[in-house]
Amino acid sequence: MSILGEKKDKQDTILDEITGKQLIWYGHVERMDPTRLPNIMINRKPEGREKRGCLRRTWKDGIYTGMSERDLRMGEWNSRRQWNMEVGTRRQTF
Repeated sequence: MSILGEKKDKQDTILDEITGKQLIWYGHVERMDPTRLPNIMINRKPEGREKRGCLRRTWKDGIYTGMSERDLRMGEWNSRRQWNMEVGTRRQTF
């Protein structure tokens, strides 16, 4: 295997790990009481006009992409054990 192939595999692993951590945190926040500040901020819709031009990707867009890649659906975070198994919570260390 070439050096470039090894770097690409490592990069994919890091990106998968980052997405997994984001999904874990998203599930944690969604299980919170709706009156808590993290839950309010993650579900907030800013008021006012949108800027012209190309729309920017938001953090939630990345979450929805990660959920679709793992075949997760809205509301599955209510079962913490199932959500963590689907997301792949922990990295194996020896």
